[in-house]
Amino acid sequence: MLKGAPEDQMKAVDLQTGAPSEGDTRIFAPPKGLFYALLCVLVVYAMVRGIAAAAAKPFWYDEMMTLTVGSQGSWKGIVAAQRQALDSNPPLFYLIENYASKIAGNQEIALRLPSILAFPCTLVCVFVFLRKSAGEMIALLCAGFLLSTELFQYYAVEARPYSMVVACIAFALVCYQRVPSKVWTVLFAVALALAQCLHYYAFLAIAPFGLAELVYSFRAKKIRWSVWAAMAFGCLPLGLFWPLLSALKSYYGAHNWMRVFGVRGAQQVYGEIMRTGWRTGEAIVAVLFVVLAAEWLRKAREEEADGEKRERELVQIVALGGFLLLPFLGFALTHITNSGLVPRYVLCTLLGIAAALGLLLQRAGRLGLILALVVVGFVGLAEVRFWKTWETNLAAVKAYGSARERFIEQKGYGDLPIIVPNGLVVVALAHYADAPFVSRLLFMKQDPEPENPRFTDTIDRELELYQRYAPLKVSTFNEFAGAHNSFLLYLEREHDGEALLDRLSREGWTTRVLESKGYVRLYLVSRGERAAPAAASTSLR
Repeated sequence: MLKGAPEDQMKAVDLQTGAPSEGDTRIFAPPKGLFYALLCVLVVYAMVRGIAAAAAKPFWYDEMMTLTVGSQGSWKGIVAAQRQALDSNPPLFYLIENYASKIAGNQEIALRLPSILAFPCTLVCVFVFLRKSAGEMIALLCAGFLLSTELFQYYAVEARPYSMVVACIAFALVCYQRVPSKVWTVLFAVALALAQCLHYYAFLAIAPFGLAELVYSFRAKKIRWSVWAAMAFGCLPLGLFWPLLSALKSYYGAHNWMRVFGVRGAQQVYGEIMRTGWRTGEAIVAVLFVVLAAEWLRKAREEEADGEKRERELVQIVALGGFLLLPFLGFALTHITNSGLVPRYVLCTLLGIAAALGLLLQRAGRLGLILALVVVGFVGLAEVRFWKTWETNLAAVKAYGSARERFIEQKGYGDLPIIVPNGLVVVALAHYADAPFVSRLLFMKQDPEPENPRFTDTIDRELELYQRYAPLKVSTFNEFAGAHNSFLLYLEREHDGEALLDRLSREGWTTRVLESKGYVRLYLVSRGERAAPAAASTSLR
């Protein structure tokens, strides 16, 4: 309850219940129905905004892999592509994407629809989880907090499994709040297994529940075997898909792009997923962890008639603390397995942050309400900026391929092959450009650098597989140079092609800039007699 106002002044609304303080009849207490109505508005807005954002965002490299594997059409075809190590998620994810691709004609929307729909499910689950202990007002504020995070701003409109995994784990939290009820325990098992069927690293999000159960067993002096069985069931798909995971490890393991997740990387995750500076994110989580610890001590000292209820509440606090520590769990995993991890694999950390934020708002009083309103203000400003730029971004998607074609073709070298050494660029260009233009595109693989510990050939090796499924040619420089004396080199990002340009200079090739706009550059590369241009065309808009 908010405190600090003089007794002869109007009392503030209780943040936990949404009602005025005891004895105060001068404040209008918002009916609980209002918060449910606002939740519905939030859910509808998230879906509408998600669809709009999806339409105004071109596919990027990872999403093109989703499209390619999902387009194999059947479970058998999807598994066959994955046995070759094309892309890195369990088969069920691609099957869902295959069905989603048939829902709408606009593929940018259709493929992202599962992620778009998953985010409102996460909102509802966070609200339901917090409503029980913090009341409707705080539950709504904490659910709304997720709109300011990377989960909503990016991953809720991406044709990848991350938003769906978070939704599954959010539902698992709601179920865990209600165990050992048989129905909720079964649903808990299903939610965990479904998450594991969508992404291999989803098993990390099972660890906080395991930690909570260990604490429960120690304090209550009994083991809830049904809950442990549910968690074991949740891990089962990892064993079933282990041959596919082993194929990935074998094919990409030597020079994988993912690096071992260090302690500093774990700390920086918080800022990235909350879209703050890493120091700010680290400070926020440190405060929330203190809040959880204080709530644990307060609950542990309470004497309640229902001791079992108190123990369930205590282990829920432990589970939330486990979610806050997921990045560090990832750090431990990468060192044990010598594997890699990236922040999006531990997005479920946001569930712990949102729930711990609810406890903070309960205890912070007026200051907590002010902080919540500040977050709401930032979300509002971000959404205003989104809608102001939406039409421009939508037009850019529609012109993605044609604009780049015009930029490259304007100097008239229409008979020359086009080298694009950045795999992230060439895959999207090959998808959005016209077929005759795509037939001239070629991705140039790097020369091996066995002495360079930071060398990675993950994209090179994946595109070797990808060319079997898409109209994109892949070659080494030596193979290509043996058959061509001139070509166009297209670069789109700041450090694109630096190694290739150095090699061309060393080996006596002539490079001439034909067009440049910022980091976007077009070179004519020739050996011997310089190629002559054909008729020029229009420039990039």
